[in-house]
Amino acid sequence: MATPHPSEHDTLSVKDFGPIARATVELRPLTVFVGASNTGKSYLAMLLYALHRFFGGRSASEGPFSLFGYQQRPPGEATNEQLETTRAWLRTLESRGGQGGLDVVLPEEVAAWVRPVFEDIGDLAPLLDDEVTRCFGVADLRALIRHPSAKDAQVTLHRKLRGGRREWLPNMRYTTTRARTQLSAFIPTDMPLRIEGSALRSGLWRTIRLTDVRDLSPNFADMLATLVLPHIVGTASRPVHYLPAGRAGVMHADPVASSLINSASRVMTGDPSLPVPSGVRVDFLQQLTKLKDAEPGSGTPAELAQSLEANILGGAIGVRRSPGIGYPSFRYRPTDWKNEIALMNTSSMVSELAPVVLYLRHVVGPGDVLIIEEPESHLHPEMQVAFTRFLASVVRSGIRVVVTTHSEWVLETLANLVLLSEVEESHRKEVAGDDLALTRDQVGVWLFEREERPIGSVVKEIPLDASSGTFPAGFNELTEELYNNWAEIANHVAKQAP
Repeated sequence: MATPHPSEHDTLSVKDFGPIARATVELRPLTVFVGASNTGKSYLAMLLYALHRFFGGRSASEGPFSLFGYQQRPPGEATNEQLETTRAWLRTLESRGGQGGLDVVLPEEVAAWVRPVFEDIGDLAPLLDDEVTRCFGVADLRALIRHPSAKDAQVTLHRKLRGGRREWLPNMRYTTTRARTQLSAFIPTDMPLRIEGSALRSGLWRTIRLTDVRDLSPNFADMLATLVLPHIVGTASRPVHYLPAGRAGVMHADPVASSLINSASRVMTGDPSLPVPSGVRVDFLQQLTKLKDAEPGSGTPAELAQSLEANILGGAIGVRRSPGIGYPSFRYRPTDWKNEIALMNTSSMVSELAPVVLYLRHVVGPGDVLIIEEPESHLHPEMQVAFTRFLASVVRSGIRVVVTTHSEWVLETLANLVLLSEVEESHRKEVAGDDLALTRDQVGVWLFEREERPIGSVVKEIPLDASSGTFPAGFNELTEELYNNWAEIANHVAKQAP
């Protein structure tokens, strides 16, 4: 049977979640959420973050991660035939050394041992509940059901896999009602299970390779299921990082930030008198505290950080130890200056983009997912264009990006970069930024619009309009309204002139 491979983008579908009535979003290398305030853009971004965290999208620094190791169930017994096949398979893989990044298909005898693990994934619903409530800073999942008239909230991760002439549609579904939550997996019984090449370089895979073939661990099937999981949920298994709105203010408030982290830990112990900050903000604060001891990374992400400093910030961002409190001191040294200045004394643009530099230099790895809320905040339109172009270079490097935005400049810049990809390469070099082109398949722009029936937001893709050169999100209607308002005022001014 042919090995299944992804044929299209992974898809996230949501129904009656937060302010969102319904949404079906393809998760492309650059995914953009745009729309009026309070329509659910951040809700969907935070939900995506929670799903990444749950399905194993933690950073490599957190060590080997086995999602199914938390299941409270007795290990399934394997037949002698399964054990012998598994041992032979392990010996073959050991001789290969897990090198080369090639995918590995589980022999059916081994796959039959692993499939029941996915059937029992419902046991993990409380863990996903904890992650979602933590990320949103709510005490009860019922607070996230869209409307009193909605009976439940549903979240589904879809994937389309093809092998030869066959097609499989595995998915993960998470449903929360006002009484309970459910988590289920649908994996076609005839679909081969596969471990993708990237998983073969993980710490968990190294643990499996060292397994004594004479005495297979009772949780061996659980570990294998965790390695197969990326083939089922796709990019949702990748490490994820979230830069929330208002991040510049957080970086300026060193003692306040430390207090919030401590408060967050106390909240988790059950102190009801303390407010609960959202998990995305707590994670951001905790990541910042680690930077004081972090060594700069290397490779493409670090090179991107240096490019952002040189071409947009006009100076370098640094991290210093802050005596007396457990929080780093952030510094900025303009190009050609000998002295550094505190980040709080820099322009709002530098403060806003400093976390992007720091994350790329110290945190983000190749192939990771970076979620940025409102990247245009505090940026002059010229800098919004420049930073959007920079994000294109980040995507082209292999890092996936999700942004929420209200900026027409961001959308118009992306439209130009997509249209540029349709220019023949022989002519493309005559256009500035020819090395930043992104194809239509790499960029997805999704509009969040309020509707009365059902009450809530409906999310739809905005196709690129080549005739206007943008992703039409309704900004032109506001421009036209302002023009008409000006014309009316000018008309009255002319009438009262002597």
